[in-house]
Amino acid sequence: MNKPKIDGVIFLSLEISFYCQIDRNLYDVGSVNLECEGRNFVLDVCQSHTEENDLSVTITCKLEVDTETFPIGDEYNYQLLKTDLYSPNLKVSTYLGGEFEIAPEHMTLFVKVDETTKAIDVDQD
Repeated sequence: MNKPKIDGVIFLSLEISFYCQIDRNLYDVGSVNLECEGRNFVLDVCQSHTEENDLSVTITCKLEVDTETFPIGDEYNYQLLKTDLYSPNLKVSTYLGGEFEIAPEHMTLFVKVDETTKAIDVDQD
């Protein structure tokens, strides 16, 4: 079975930014959920990479469609439209679990829509 996709859309990465030092082992990054007017699409984090310097830490997550973990059905309908990515009604969130005490400063989903790379703010579930 083919994995769900949105024609003309490539989900590039999720970036989680901190403007301080953190213990990366305390953070568990889960799925990214996109929802607009009853249509949704879910992406699972399949790999992450951490970059840090004296002032900040950035966790970059690769994403994939995983219909075994998030099966197509009523809860995950994978019917999000390309135009929904520009809608003011689009809600994007990610699960962030673990024993952490410091919340991220910012979370951003990077998406390539046709020939344009779009940055979308992400909320924490």
